[in-house]
Amino acid sequence: MAAVRPHRLAAELSNPEAQSSVGCMLHEGLGAPRNHLEAVLWYCLAAETDYAAAQTIMGLVNREGLGVPERDGLQ
Repeated sequence: MAAVRPHRLAAELSNPEAQSSVGCMLHEGLGAPRNHLEAVLWYCLAAETDYAAAQTIMGLVNREGLGVPERDGLQ
C-alpha cells in the first residue's frame, strides 16, 4: 500500500493524472491489492475532468466488464 500512497494523496487533491495512476495501480495490483471496482472509481474521477487517458481506459474496462456491472447479460 505504501507505493500507492503518494499518488493517492495527489489524487485526493483532484489531480486527474494522479487519479488515473491510482486507478492503474489498483487495476493491475501494483503497490496495492488488485481492486477493479475502486480502480474504476478513480478512472471515473479523472475522466470527468476531460483527462483523455482516463476516458480511454474507462472505455476499455467497460468493454472488458472489469469493475463495472454487467448490462443485459453482456460483459
